Amino acid sequence: DGTRPVTLGQHGIVNYERVGLNNSNFDFSKLQGAFWETPGEINGTDVWGKQTGEHFAQLDIAGYNYMYPRYKKDAKRYPHRIIIATETHPYNMYDYWYACLNASNCIGDFIWTAYDNIGEAGAGRVAYDKNDKGFLGSYPWLSNSQGDCDLDGNRRPQSYYHKILWGLDNEIHLFSYNPKHCGKYSRGTGWHWNDVSKEWTFTDEYVGKNVTVEAYADCDEVEFILNGKSMGSVKPQKYMARMDIVYEYGRLEAAAYRNGREVSRDFLETTGAPAEIVLIPEKNEIAADGLDIAFIRIEIRDECGRLVTNIRNEITVECKNAKLWLGSGNPCTDENYGTGKRRMWQGTDALDRVLKVRILA
Repeated sequence: DGTRPVTLGQHGIVNYERVGLNNSNFDFSKLQGAFWETPGEINGTDVWGKQTGEHFAQLDIAGYNYMYPRYKKDAKRYPHRIIIATETHPYNMYDYWYACLNASNCIGDFIWTAYDNIGEAGAGRVAYDKNDKGFLGSYPWLSNSQGDCDLDGNRRPQSYYHKILWGLDNEIHLFSYNPKHCGKYSRGTGWHWNDVSKEWTFTDEYVGKNVTVEAYADCDEVEFILNGKSMGSVKPQKYMARMDIVYEYGRLEAAAYRNGREVSRDFLETTGAPAEIVLIPEKNEIAADGLDIAFIRIEIRDECGRLVTNIRNEITVECKNAKLWLGSGNPCTDENYGTGKRRMWQGTDALDRVLKVRILA
């Protein structure tokens, strides 16, 4: 194509059989750690570089997948090569991004992925079972759970971190871990993110127990405040501040300071029981031509109008004179889009009450 620069996304996997490693008897788990430290190099030999050199020479831009430690090295090995990061892990994006910024031969970065999608199901999960060691998740994992936005279009926690990392957000954003996992084994694939959410509503059994919280901000110091009382301050590491806080109901705040001055504040708050269903349409009218579409967001709020996230109520929707598809951002569910029923997502406690919505079109 002579009309534009040409690139490709080249994965870091080498052709192992060509270097004498047989897939059937080689323990690749042992190779994995060393591989990411010096991608493509085995026993001091740059195998990947040799196997990709000829086809990269035909391209205008060399696309590197998951290989940020090579950027500076390859600037010396291949002085005329322009590199772009065609896929990178969301979990350690800080390292990828600063490797890009500090390498004059690297022109940009693409995180895998921007939007959650159905495929490679469960690859972005956080696993709490020591026997869950695979790359993909078992049934009923539905989507890969890697995106900065979930299947429903909602921003996920890593999206706030990435925007801060890129210098596009001067605010602070506060999240918590579910206390039921506190101190327990967990692992991810690199395509995962910390298993956090916008939540400060946990059951009575966790009152008085530690809850780990973390805040993302480009600042000098983060102070955590619970019900008006300071819990202490933390200096962020790689734009992330973390603390264990003894749980009690109420309001948890995180304040960001730069040069001794507060510049931003975020909070989590204990919510009440579900009190109302709120429907938020993207538009008020659609054409009756069988082709037009409208997205309608369904929210459950408490009596104070706050979004209730710790529930798994089943929503039943009836839609007249139009075709209905009902979904959620849940990446691990056996629910069907065409049934008119869906459990609310972002909660752990199932309530008995079934909520119903009727939409007349």
